[in-house]
Order: sequence, then C-alpha cells, then structure tokens
Amino acid sequence: MSRISQQTADVNAAIDAELQLLDPAVRTSRALAARLLDPKFAVAQAGRGDRLADVLPPGHARPGRRRVT
Repeated sequence: MSRISQQTADVNAAIDAELQLLDPAVRTSRALAARLLDPKFAVAQAGRGDRLADVLPPGHARPGRRRVT
C-alpha cells in the first residue's frame, strides 16, 4: 500500500470511529466506547481533567440517557 493510500485509510478509520461515537448505543456502552478511545484519553472540562475510566458511562446505563455528574 502506498503512503498516500495508508494515510487515506487511516483518516477514513478515524472518521468511522468518530461517527460511531455519535451513536447513543456506543456512548452509553462502556465496552463499546472503550474500544474506540485510547486508554490515555482525557477530557478537560472547566479546568479539570478526567481519566477515561471516569468519563465512560457505567455498564448499566440505558441508551438515550446521559449520565449527569
């Protein structure tokens, strides 16, 4: 595979993963979201950082429901 083709494939894979993260079923599933996010992923909100384990929804969350913290 050429370098350009590999870069295109990588970009397409990233876009696909981003689109999957928009799916409520993925966003409320700890297992599915963890499969798509890097373990070192962190979210910064209001000047604080959260680890991936802190921001993923609990396993019992229902689709369409958002965890409020």
